[in-house]
Amino acid sequence: MPDNFQKWGAGRPLREAAASDEFEAVPLCGTPDTVADQMQEVFEEVGGDGFLIFAGGGGMITRRYIDQVCDGLVPELQRRGLVRGRQPEGSFKQRLQSND
Repeated sequence: MPDNFQKWGAGRPLREAAASDEFEAVPLCGTPDTVADQMQEVFEEVGGDGFLIFAGGGGMITRRYIDQVCDGLVPELQRRGLVRGRQPEGSFKQRLQSND
């Protein structure tokens, strides 16, 4: 799976790859544990500061889908330290302006 990312960005400066509107989606399917395994593998290979989760391939985002992500996947990602457990104090603007 991470090989796709390496092929996509090969020979391109980081600025060019980041500015591109091309992206490589990683199809994920399985239990919360197996999906978290796949997400962790990609995260460790390419890095990042979070995840963008969507129902690709024309899929519908339903209440069930949101429940499965929020109640199944997110807690597993939190246990692994891949997403934070709670929002930091203060507004987004305050956090940007802090010296910490």
